[in-house]
Amino acid sequence: HKRLNQYKVLEKKKSFKAKFANNEDFLYNSNVKVKIKEDCLNHIDRIHELLQRSNQLNFTKKRDSKEELVAKLNNPSIKNLYVEVTDNFGDYGLIGFVSFTNKEVLHFVFSCRTLGMGVEQYVYKMIGKPKLEVIGEVASDLNSTEALWINQKNSNKFKKNKSNIEGKIIIKGPCDMEQMFAYIATNKNLKTEFVYVNKKGVNIEQVNHTLHILQSKSLTDEIKVKLSEKYPFSDKNMYKTDIFNSDVDIVVLSLFTDPNLGVYLDLETQATIAFGEYTNDLTDSRLRNKFINKELFTANCDFTSENLEFLEQNLIFKGRLSPEEVCENVKQIKRNLANTTHLILILGSEIPYLGNKQEAYRDRHEYNKELNSLILDFVEQEDNVSAINVTNYINNQEDFTNNINHFKREIYYKMSMDIVSIVDKVSGTKIKRNGKILAFLFKFYRKLKKLPQKVKRLIRKI
Repeated sequence: HKRLNQYKVLEKKKSFKAKFANNEDFLYNSNVKVKIKEDCLNHIDRIHELLQRSNQLNFTKKRDSKEELVAKLNNPSIKNLYVEVTDNFGDYGLIGFVSFTNKEVLHFVFSCRTLGMGVEQYVYKMIGKPKLEVIGEVASDLNSTEALWINQKNSNKFKKNKSNIEGKIIIKGPCDMEQMFAYIATNKNLKTEFVYVNKKGVNIEQVNHTLHILQSKSLTDEIKVKLSEKYPFSDKNMYKTDIFNSDVDIVVLSLFTDPNLGVYLDLETQATIAFGEYTNDLTDSRLRNKFINKELFTANCDFTSENLEFLEQNLIFKGRLSPEEVCENVKQIKRNLANTTHLILILGSEIPYLGNKQEAYRDRHEYNKELNSLILDFVEQEDNVSAINVTNYINNQEDFTNNINHFKREIYYKMSMDIVSIVDKVSGTKIKRNGKILAFLFKFYRKLKKLPQKVKRLIRKI
């Protein structure tokens, strides 16, 4: 009955959501509330975590140690604020931190779980739009919107309700997938394996590349350590994953990473390593200065002439994986999952983002078409696999934010609803199967009661 009621609410949300002509209308009806608070020292751990892990909405890219952060928070000449957000779908908690003086902004960082809601634009306006030097790429333009829907009184069209996922679930992919969490109520068994920033400040995207997922099982610990120490863009945790554990019920895997990253062969170990945009070869000496000056994507890695020359001598650039190679890797991943684990694959957009200015994304929609076709054929032939195609949710260019892999909030909302639907179906199948097993055991138990005492003792010993 509880699940049935949840379905009714979800269906009501879906039907109401379909009435919106664009993302702005949706946000005006989402009842987004933003609170800006000052007691930062009471939340030092969460703020420090935000500085270390956030990348897409980290405008200043400064990774303070906890000691450095405490010093800023205790400095009376520095204004420090943190940001909390709620809407009709959930409480996002502490998702932003701002630190600034009369002369400059020291920190301006937000969790990507609120990407597309206009929170960073709203906060920037509220603090008076001080001078802010944006470091590196960010997934949001601070002057793109007024975010007038924030903290506005409106009629609540949605009831605050979320579906519950039972069992152990792992969501693996880019950190923008975290935006789905607002719409999925989960127990403590949910785990995420997102892109992360290591202690050197390098953004480790390759942790979700299918090659590295498979290498978590195929490479020896000795080779993993050697590779992580050998290359400046590597990390010892990029081979870690729990998706192959026997107690995992659901794995949600985004396939957005493979089409973007370049692949390199390590001459010493013959192992492959994924890194950076496939259009920019780290071993090409003609690009050396552009990598050093960060004119090309470096994932915040500080390259020098010496280590780029070292890469040129020790690596062979292989380009990116073909759609056929990615699909084969997905099949291998599925074969290595526990028999009871259900795999949900997130497929990229087949609709181009017309505002694209990046060479690495130029043909991404065409690549996605090929890959998605192969994956969907695989899903039809295989048990315990499902696919969610983002293309099905995109109506126009307004549904994108800054590239073909980043979407407005409502797209993640729709994705989350489909994930919940798949999980509920999987749970229902398991309940039916478990019911049959229990019925058999109950019949066996009734027969067991009629057996002689000596036979019962023998069975207990066995």
